[in-house]
Amino acid sequence: MIIIEQSNSINWWAIAGSIASVLASVVAVITVWFQKYKYDKERTPIVSPLVTKFSLSDISLLTDWESKAKIGRKWSEVKIVVKNYGKESIIDMNYSYAFKNYKEMEDLLVSFKSESPPSMELRNPEFFEGKKETILTQASLKGDDGNTEFDYSITRPLLHADPLTPQEEITLILPSYFIILTNYLITSESVFNSFDIPYPVLELYVHCKDTDQRNWLTVYELYWDDRKNIEFGYKGKYFELILNSKHVLTKKFRSKTK
Repeated sequence: MIIIEQSNSINWWAIAGSIASVLASVVAVITVWFQKYKYDKERTPIVSPLVTKFSLSDISLLTDWESKAKIGRKWSEVKIVVKNYGKESIIDMNYSYAFKNYKEMEDLLVSFKSESPPSMELRNPEFFEGKKETILTQASLKGDDGNTEFDYSITRPLLHADPLTPQEEITLILPSYFIILTNYLITSESVFNSFDIPYPVLELYVHCKDTDQRNWLTVYELYWDDRKNIEFGYKGKYFELILNSKHVLTKKFRSKTK
């Protein structure tokens, strides 16, 4: 008679080997993911506007701060500085502006409306209904500075900028309507020293590519952080304005497959 013995012992070495193999695979996946994450992080464009201080005098409603001449139809000569803080160069750079607080400024101008100049109003707005917010696409800034009537368009054209190497800076121009609205408010004594009064706010959209040809969008909010005026005799009023920024988002776009 043949007797077969059944063994109930567990092969722990085999199980341990299997677990070790699974853990090694998980560690390998995590290592690859982390390396890719680090690679992407190092190549993420870090484009940021610098804080800009403006010292102004002899300002009228349609004065361009840079040239002191009449401000242009769409673009002023007033500049801000943007810097590439990233480790990689930025190529194919374009930028545009959005009027962030249009409705708030429209209501403010209505409350200030006067029969005598200087006066202005925001009119004929057109909006695009996005998934998360309503975006102003165009409008008109109309008014009278006491000498002539004016009508400035508010649009969102895309302007081209030069490539930026790491730590390099570039200047961007500001839209005319932003300067005109600011002129209107700072030259009004009752408004300028009141911090309860809203000032125009812009959103700066920077579109660019990195050295791997990936498309990026970076958005910053531009706002007047501080403002004060100083009287200095016969020369009239002296204004100091500080334009600051707040990061809104940085987003990478997938390349479209053909």
